[in-house]
Amino acid sequence: GLRLAGKSEPHQEIRHDYLLGNLPLEAYVAATGKAVDAAGYLCAGYCRALPRWQAYFHEERARYEAIQGPPYIFYVLNWLGQRRNNHNEPSGEKMLQETLSILRPFSDKIRTIIRLHPNFEADEIRRVNNALEETGYRNFSFDNGHPTILASNAAFTIGNLFSNAFYDI
Repeated sequence: GLRLAGKSEPHQEIRHDYLLGNLPLEAYVAATGKAVDAAGYLCAGYCRALPRWQAYFHEERARYEAIQGPPYIFYVLNWLGQRRNNHNEPSGEKMLQETLSILRPFSDKIRTIIRLHPNFEADEIRRVNNALEETGYRNFSFDNGHPTILASNAAFTIGNLFSNAFYDI
């Protein structure tokens, strides 16, 4: 398993039994600045190019009912808080409300699939529901499917902050 050294301080070392990465070890160390035990580091390369992932993607995409039918907007929603105090930007919750207000005139014509971050807690889900209600947003659903699959048939994908999901879309 993966164990990070430290708690609130920047991690200088990653202790692990095995660490699966997509970068060669030297590139991983250079990118993260972390010391890694070479004996337990496994470089798989770009996993999404592997034949088994490609087969899974095409099988899942063909049978996933939520993405079949008319076009939709795919909304990746991963944060409601304030990113950093030194950034002069609105909170994720404020950006959600602004985005829903902008998209609201189209919501009767095109549905929206909202993918919440898996770590969202009950309070965050309540705040998302409140924003949907306050803006009068209709014709939406929540879906926890794989972001790459959810994005595959979308008319377009939107997110207010960066998400690792965007690497595969």
